[in-house]
Amino acid sequence: MNSISLLGILGGILLVIGASLPLQTVSHPIRSAKNWLYVIGTFILMIFSYLDYKYNGAPFFFTIYEIYLVLASILMFMNVPERISILLLTLGGIGMVAWSVLLFEDYSTVIFILGCIGLALGYILKTGTRKRNFVLFLASALLALFSYISFSWTFFWLNVFFSVFSAWHSLPSKHKS
Repeated sequence: MNSISLLGILGGILLVIGASLPLQTVSHPIRSAKNWLYVIGTFILMIFSYLDYKYNGAPFFFTIYEIYLVLASILMFMNVPERISILLLTLGGIGMVAWSVLLFEDYSTVIFILGCIGLALGYILKTGTRKRNFVLFLASALLALFSYISFSWTFFWLNVFFSVFSAWHSLPSKHKS
């Protein structure tokens, strides 16, 4: 295991810790420790994906997808209205799906893209809601499936834990009526 892999693991661990934190209602997304861990973890994974591309020959489009998630984080922290953010991310997501079809490697790439799109949409949804956590659960489950298919066991387990914590926080009992 090299330092680039450790960087990827660090980013993933920060995301899992963020997913495990209890729900909190905040006046602005920037006031949430959970959101900060999501943003920092995503930024580290963007750096990881670029270094993995540059030094290990990983596909470049993984870096593009991480940049997409960083942009979703920026939209979240800028508190851009959900409708506008969803529109922008959906258009970007459609573009990424079209691009991946042109680059077609295999069907698992589509699973990865859908997982990334789901994470991006989950990031911009209102903090502390069942809807947000359910979207994050589904997206991370797709990423766990992709990691399983790709035999990427570290990221498989990180996504499994992220998915489990997000599912836990989407339960009705975790939310006030």
